[in-house]
Amino acid sequence: MNELETSRHYTNAEKLIQFLCEQSNKQPTLRDIAQRACMSESHAQRVFTEWVGLSPKQFLQAISRSKAKELLPNHSVAKTADMLGYSSESRLYDNFVRIESITPSEYKSRGKNLEITFGFSPTPYGDALFASTQRGIMKLAFTSSSQSRDDLINELESEWHNAELIRDDNLAKTLNQQVFSNRESNQNVTLFVKTSVFQVKVWEALLTIPEGELRTYQQIAEASGNVKAVRAAASAIANNPVACLIPCHRVIRSSGVLNQYRWGADRKALMLLRESGNRILNQ
Repeated sequence: MNELETSRHYTNAEKLIQFLCEQSNKQPTLRDIAQRACMSESHAQRVFTEWVGLSPKQFLQAISRSKAKELLPNHSVAKTADMLGYSSESRLYDNFVRIESITPSEYKSRGKNLEITFGFSPTPYGDALFASTQRGIMKLAFTSSSQSRDDLINELESEWHNAELIRDDNLAKTLNQQVFSNRESNQNVTLFVKTSVFQVKVWEALLTIPEGELRTYQQIAEASGNVKAVRAAASAIANNPVACLIPCHRVIRSSGVLNQYRWGADRKALMLLRESGNRILNQ
């Protein structure tokens, strides 16, 4: 890249930063950002990420999260969400969910020197296993007719057979409250999970789906930056280790069929029905 191109890209990045800061309460899309810079969406994404170190979406989320922390002490969650340009309270809540990847060495060692605390607690959608480390929640899985508590414990032990597993149902109860009840808290929720770069993109795309709305696998693949990677996106969705916090239940087939759900199709239907009701009540 020559000096002229470097200068032009810096100027564009500077303009985009200013645009996002000024228009953050309108939650501009990548298309809005690209039009502002007179670039294609892919070019705007690349230039911004190169200069800022974050994608435009990540930068906007950081701005919104910072503003939310300032507003929440004096305003309700609903009012704060509205002031920030979110379509629902759940969009604000989801912006406080951060994904941290387990390192390759931690994955290879299957949890050597890693302390994992787990336990069970009843949730609005049934009995669930919560597992976490000091770095974040790493598993939220529901029991079912085909997976008992013992089955979920065995699954956790198999995934992390070199880790030290500690049973603590009281901590599980606390995490349950944090996930399902304390939506008015401005505390960040950190997920500490095994993932690839593409899986992170897919899961971040899931976090942008408003409560009560649905997306197709094709739409998630597009939002993840690869329109042809529908099967890969579907695989990433199916392998989501943290139910609800990464809302994979909001994805359906293009035919409109709900499709299978890792923790039961009936549970998926219940989640969507409840979220639709919440959205209507909050309008």
